[in-house]
Amino acid sequence: MSGCLVCLARRRLLSGMAAVAGMSMLPAGRAARPEIPHLNLADLSWEPVGTRNRRKQLSIDAVTGGLTFYMEIPAGWQGGGVAHYHTCSEEVYVISGDVTLNGRDYLEDAAYLYRPAGIVHGHREGSIGGCRLIIKTDGPLDFNYVEEPRSEEEYIFRVSADGRPHILHLKTPELQWARRDQGASQYGVKVLSQDRNTGAYTGLLLLAAGWAGRFDMSRDANWEWFVIDGDAMLDDGTNLGADSYGFKPAGRVGNAIVRAMNRTRVLLWRD
Repeated sequence: MSGCLVCLARRRLLSGMAAVAGMSMLPAGRAARPEIPHLNLADLSWEPVGTRNRRKQLSIDAVTGGLTFYMEIPAGWQGGGVAHYHTCSEEVYVISGDVTLNGRDYLEDAAYLYRPAGIVHGHREGSIGGCRLIIKTDGPLDFNYVEEPRSEEEYIFRVSADGRPHILHLKTPELQWARRDQGASQYGVKVLSQDRNTGAYTGLLLLAAGWAGRFDMSRDANWEWFVIDGDAMLDDGTNLGADSYGFKPAGRVGNAIVRAMNRTRVLLWRD
């Protein structure tokens, strides 16, 4: 998420001379991540991050180095407070808890941010009560430190070709659910960010308890999902419980969510 959310063992202060690449993009329909029909977060091992944080890697793209991982930050955590930028895009969804990147604005339950490559951030990081979050990048999560940032706020250091806007803090509970379908098959969708060039998007899916219908993950796109809470089922009988994850590359037969035993929220990525 930021240099100290992935706390490095030592501080590397750079003057901004590091080479910056734009957002890494694959042509539509390609994916170098392996298909993951279903995995449970509880079955993955923790990796230490710095001295106090830890994470579980959900998937990695072998070509671009893009990552999706689940992270835990302990209560009272304080980062190193060194401003930096990444050469990859970065998006974050807060599952629960709180975290700040500037010492003032706290991202809390269900908050979302999207940061294109080349934006300086991470001036002052910390958490009061701890935090659980999902982080996704489109390339290796590198760290390019800025010794003398020109502002205490996030700002563009190098312009990228990213088709998504910089979203500093989206309070997703304040968004209205767009209702799709009718009657018992109706479900809710919130689009959190979308690429104006490719149409790729990140969104939330809401299924009511007892829902029965069809939410298709089309064959022409890469689909990735993380179940925030609830209990749903795919058309092949796979159960999607809370904290479960999957990835379906384009070209594979599309799955569909067809049932929800309990109220279910799913974080979705389509590209």
